Amino acid sequence: ASGIRTFRLDSKENAFKCLGKLKLILNLTNIGDCKTIIIHPATTICSSNTPEEREKMAVYDDLLRLSVGIEDVDDILEDIDRALEAI
Repeated sequence: ASGIRTFRLDSKENAFKCLGKLKLILNLTNIGDCKTIIIHPATTICSSNTPEEREKMAVYDDLLRLSVGIEDVDDILEDIDRALEAI
């Protein structure tokens, strides 16, 4: 079964560096797909909210949301490890 994980990377810049290094994981807003997908909620699904509203919703500039798909878990972890090493 799929799962959604959120994690923070200390800055918006780090979040975007991580997104830019992913190869297998898709940067799309289609959460819940059978593919592994990652988004930056502050600039996608919550972009119309004010900073104060995002703060109340715990949507921070350094936050990424990962929806795990059906790819091989080792491939997913390798992609995440490579992206995190870049920051």
